[in-house]
Amino acid sequence: MIDYLPLILTIMIPVIAGYGMLRCIVDEEWPVPLTLAVSYALGSMLLPMLMLMYDLTGIPWSGATIYGGLMGMGGASLGMSLIRGRKRSVEETAYMRLVDNDDMTTLQRLSYALLMLYLAVHVWMIFWRALNMPVFVWDAMSTSMFKAHVFFHENSLASLKNVPRPSYPLHVPLWATWISMNLQHWNDQWIKIIFPLNFMAFIVINYYFLRCFVHKLWALIGVGLIFTSEYALSFAAVAYREWTLVLYNCSTVFWIILWSRHQKNAYLILAAVFSGAGTFVKLEGNGYWMIHMFLLLAVLWMSKQAIAARVKKLIQFTVIAIIPIVLYAIGKIVHGVEIAERAGFDFQWTDWPRIPATVKALFKFMFVSGHWNILWWVFVLSVVLVFVQRVSRDVYLLLGTIVLFLGLHFGVIVFTENYDLIIGYYEKVNVPRLLLHFFPLVTTVTILLAASTQPNRTRHSLTSLGSS
Repeated sequence: MIDYLPLILTIMIPVIAGYGMLRCIVDEEWPVPLTLAVSYALGSMLLPMLMLMYDLTGIPWSGATIYGGLMGMGGASLGMSLIRGRKRSVEETAYMRLVDNDDMTTLQRLSYALLMLYLAVHVWMIFWRALNMPVFVWDAMSTSMFKAHVFFHENSLASLKNVPRPSYPLHVPLWATWISMNLQHWNDQWIKIIFPLNFMAFIVINYYFLRCFVHKLWALIGVGLIFTSEYALSFAAVAYREWTLVLYNCSTVFWIILWSRHQKNAYLILAAVFSGAGTFVKLEGNGYWMIHMFLLLAVLWMSKQAIAARVKKLIQFTVIAIIPIVLYAIGKIVHGVEIAERAGFDFQWTDWPRIPATVKALFKFMFVSGHWNILWWVFVLSVVLVFVQRVSRDVYLLLGTIVLFLGLHFGVIVFTENYDLIIGYYEKVNVPRLLLHFFPLVTTVTILLAASTQPNRTRHSLTSLGSS
């Protein structure tokens, strides 16, 4: 029997803390869905980091200490926001320009409503599958839930060095521990509630990012493309960490793109926070943090700001993003865990067959396997538009980022000791998961290119849209 109040508080208190952090960063009203999604993502990052800091400082885990810490951080953030805040007009506080919906026809509005209903049914099915099936996938049990079970019963990270894959980031295990602490028992179904929530938070963020470029029907079609991949949807209902990493990884790219457009510091801070959070989800997050740095460097290189100002922005992003990396490195040292795992260079000239094998595997699982429907083919055909008509700098940045992700995975597979763990017997499992980490960028570029001929009349800010 589930006591639903503790379960609700388990999720809501971190969301409230995340909302306080959001208000400290952003000083305007956002649409309710976007506010909730970003607040959830921030709170989802704060909770495991707080538990890690408590472990390092000797503070015991309990409802009182963790709830108190979260509410303290949320309250302090709101207080800072109120102290520095002052009333401003909509024009003064406008951060985004969203494409106007006034020219939508009746047929388009009906299509929007029907598509929304279709996606809502899929979301309901994802939640049903997540909460009615126990943890059954091997990687989830061995890398996350076994750890969480140990942490829950010991109420600490004391046995970290003795669990499987001790160097793996602890975002998901600590969340499962926290849920079990509130339920006061281990529940293989309800600990999975965070996975569809992570999926939904990202879908909302992706939708509003697209709303900055296209009207709401095109934006909904854009996120709807993700729903055409049964493989992608299946990961939203199981205890894999993939969609948690997608939430932070792809959202970071979106925030950097928005910062490049509007030069509003709030977006850069959010990008740094999300990028750092991704490093505490999976080991791949460290590589993705470097890609985020490359993307930011590209934006700064094209910027017309003074060099000193650009250096300041780079330092700001780096300092914020490396906080989780440094904290977990300290945690590994304290608990006697290897800091870096599977990161060593491992390539000799006799290993050259790795190159065609890796190219073949990537091509197979992008275009032939059926994991993504035909979306990679549609993406490639859409990219042809880049050469026949003018597109925005933002699209070029997104395309460049996709190339960087593919290049990173190619390099890691070919030149490190990960080759035998990814290519060969395990490639049908591991290669598609690596592609999933940036797959929403593919659907985003596809819809932006498809809608590139549409009129782009905009409103002044997010607040003018309400909660649509």
